[in-house]
Amino acid sequence: MCHGQMIDTRRPRARKVHQCDCCRRLIRKGQRYEIQISKDGGDFNTWKGCKNCVTHVSMLYANNGDDACFSDQYDGAREDCRDLGWRVYLVQFRKVRSKIFDD
Repeated sequence: MCHGQMIDTRRPRARKVHQCDCCRRLIRKGQRYEIQISKDGGDFNTWKGCKNCVTHVSMLYANNGDDACFSDQYDGAREDCRDLGWRVYLVQFRKVRSKIFDD
């Protein structure tokens, strides 16, 4: 989520099936996910992300600054993978994901 004022961010366990707003995969009942609520003008928006997408976004922000927008920086993940190598990137990915979701 890129625009507006952030109201709330939570990482609950799903009580029903949701769809990730980033990759469009299903977030199944019982899985952890992130939900962000923001206000842009008079409109409220929600964004739901699966564990993998939230992790990629967090890694992109860490590499590109807090003002980076995931939708604008998605190709950065591929560049990071190419520069670091897939195995190194996956090790970092798993570390970041375990910090975010405490699983």
